Amino acid sequence: PEDAWTVISAYFEEKDLVRQQVDSLDEFVVNTMQDAVDETQEIVLRRENQYIPGQEALDESKSIEIKFGQLRLSKPQITADNGEIKALFPNQASRGSRGPGF
Repeated sequence: PEDAWTVISAYFEEKDLVRQQVDSLDEFVVNTMQDAVDETQEIVLRRENQYIPGQEALDESKSIEIKFGQLRLSKPQITADNGEIKALFPNQASRGSRGPGF
């Protein structure tokens, strides 16, 4: 047990806790998120007929296929009622504090 604490202490002398967390987030964003997307097969949504008395059944062959590709992360943005795009900051993220027109 004492050797474990020596290793842990040495690790945090080289890299502080914040750096370790930032590195962990970077690894997740750069690799793990994309790996999860790559492993996800396409999603197929198929329309199912619903019985409605007196009506003909709809064409059941219609479907929507969703396939995710390369992830792209960017800074958060918000579009105002007039179409203007602005940066979105954490303190503005709650619905009531975005300002006029947002």
